[in-house]
Amino acid sequence: MSRENAPPAVGYKRPPQHSRFRKGQSGNPSGRRKAAPVLDVMSLFEDVLAERIMVTRKGRSQAVTKLEVIIRQTIDGAMKGDASAKRDLFKYLELREKLRAASQPLEVDHGEHEEELKERFRAREAALAEGGGDE
Repeated sequence: MSRENAPPAVGYKRPPQHSRFRKGQSGNPSGRRKAAPVLDVMSLFEDVLAERIMVTRKGRSQAVTKLEVIIRQTIDGAMKGDASAKRDLFKYLELREKLRAASQPLEVDHGEHEEELKERFRAREAALAEGGGDE
């Protein structure tokens, strides 16, 4: 029997011919399982609050967002004396002020040394204008 007619070798890293993958055929035809969708609670929350619903105000139907309805109900409840609505409203106002303060640039206080620095700067500018150098 010649080597050309001999069956392919079987052993380590050489499975039998009948159990090898066929050319062009995947070893995992169904593929890897898809990852479970990541539940992004904040985007879901924003999507639900942005949904528009029909409400009747002053005898007229209007399409408004759910967030607007909640805000109006909270303010109306606070006006009627509902303690929890007042608390929620004040929490919102406090948060709004913190965000507004954070968005404004900070003022730098140079304190007592500011005038001294200004005088030294003016003296240096005057000396340079007269043609003298820093020494």
